[in-house]
Order: sequence, then structure tokens, then C-alpha cells
Amino acid sequence: MLSSPLAGSSAMPCPDPVLIPRPSRAPRKARKPRETRARPAFPPAL
Repeated sequence: MLSSPLAGSSAMPCPDPVLIPRPSRAPRKARKPRETRARPAFPPAL
């Protein structure tokens, strides 16, 4: 089935870092909402 594409995507370090910055940004927004505004290049870059 789709075991080859799934294995390749899981092996790549793309989905890992993408899921990590999401939860880490949530607490940062509540602590320092200014950082989110100062980092407008991060969301579009991803």
C-alpha cells in the first residue's frame, strides 16, 4: 500500500520540527505577544 511514501515522510525531519514549533509557539504567544509580531517571516517561511 502507501507504506513507501509514509516511511519516507516519517524518516524525513520535516514533520517532526513542524509539529514541535507549533506547540512551543502557543505558550510563547501568551507570555510575549510581541515576539509573534516580530517574527512574521517564520509562518510564511514554513
